Amino acid sequence: MSPFVANLLLALVWLVITGGFSLANLIFGFFLGGASLYLIREQVGAGSYFQNGRKVASLILFLIYDLAVSAWRVAVVVMRPKLELKPG
Repeated sequence: MSPFVANLLLALVWLVITGGFSLANLIFGFFLGGASLYLIREQVGAGSYFQNGRKVASLILFLIYDLAVSAWRVAVVVMRPKLELKPG
């Protein structure tokens, strides 16, 4: 079984145990399951799962940064008194 599927199953077990079927509770259960898998990563072979998680997190942070920079550039161009746009 892959570590991601095990993490999802642990999150679903958390939902059943707590009895609260909300998105926030599911996310908390997912992080709780990830923490428990992290503690036993050598026994279940989940070392690469957490390395991939770091890569995904860095990609998401890069996407947010790039989106903020592009939004700032568009705002600067739009707010100029004279638009010097030459489309197409």
